[in-house]
Amino acid sequence: MPYSRITRTVAGTDAIAYARGNGAGHNNNEVRNEYMAGVNMLPDEVVSFEQQMQPFWDRADSRHIIQVDRCIVSFHPSELDPDKPEDCAKGLAIGCEIAKRNAPDNQSAVFLQKDGKGGKIHLHILTNDVNMSNYKGIDPAAYAHFHFQKIVDEVCQQYFDDLVAIHDALDREEAPLPEGFAGTVMARVRETPQDKPKKKVIAFPHWKRWAAMAACCAFAALGLWAFQARGGDARESGQVMLARSAPSPEQYADAPAYAEADEGMEAEALMMDDAEEGAPNQKQASPAGNPLEAEDGAAPAAEHRMEDAVDSPAVAPAMSADKALTGTVTAGGVTARAWVERELGLPWEAGRQYPLTAEQFSALLDELNLAGEDFRLEAGDACLLTAE
Repeated sequence: MPYSRITRTVAGTDAIAYARGNGAGHNNNEVRNEYMAGVNMLPDEVVSFEQQMQPFWDRADSRHIIQVDRCIVSFHPSELDPDKPEDCAKGLAIGCEIAKRNAPDNQSAVFLQKDGKGGKIHLHILTNDVNMSNYKGIDPAAYAHFHFQKIVDEVCQQYFDDLVAIHDALDREEAPLPEGFAGTVMARVRETPQDKPKKKVIAFPHWKRWAAMAACCAFAALGLWAFQARGGDARESGQVMLARSAPSPEQYADAPAYAEADEGMEAEALMMDDAEEGAPNQKQASPAGNPLEAEDGAAPAAEHRMEDAVDSPAVAPAMSADKALTGTVTAGGVTARAWVERELGLPWEAGRQYPLTAEQFSALLDELNLAGEDFRLEAGDACLLTAE
């Protein structure tokens, strides 16, 4: 039986335009579609399929964003021969019948094509996800693949009755072998000279193992060297890290709070280092006392200094306003299309680049993120929108 699959999309117009094509087909074929038909719709030549579906998309609930269910059915050449016009017509009839049974209260556009790599006959059935009677979403069973495949099998069973009957008859029929057939075959095999298989000789059969071992040794040596290079006095490395992380006062000259907080943090770090150095001396000076008491006594002071550091008014500086976000946004969804027509007053053309101001660029990104629509953002010096 034929192969089938179902996907859903929010861009119904784009899905229909892709199935319709622009005249030429894939893989250097002269035409994209052999036949087109509409279920519960006028022909595409009279009124385009997307224009006939648009009123139902507009009447649907705002939370209903799915517009079209895309169904693909592909036939093996033994089922429908792509070189026979009558088989192409039979495939279109099968597609229309599948669309009627799967979604009787919905519009469907049926496209029959054979421009794939294998040249097989396949159907694109694009069904409107909004019901015609109540403007609600389609029955979930219509886009459940197990339910759809069952309908495909039932419809094809009716059209392929003769072919299936012949296939079943051939499966049940067993032709008896002539007498002595097996002995004759084996004798011919023994008489026929056969070349001995050549033994493969692979140079360095374990080179991959040795290469992996050499790579592991190299990584281990590199890690050991890096560890030794970073070794040393912990206090010295801590001071270097503090010096690297602390911003200079000139960097935030316009914000005194940062400089004061940084100086306070440096002073607290030095105090903690002095406390660590003085701790052994205190233990030696008072051997009768409990060394844990000295440590416990120093703990509240350190805790107090940590709380002061947390409560300090140091805040990370905000990005300056002169560094506006620039680059190229690539999008092709409904939100991007509507934004271009509303904000720029220009028609949407796939492959076109729209120059934007910094404010328009920022507003477009906010609207795409709010709508949850897919897009690609590439860095650049200009603000551009590329239509897919």
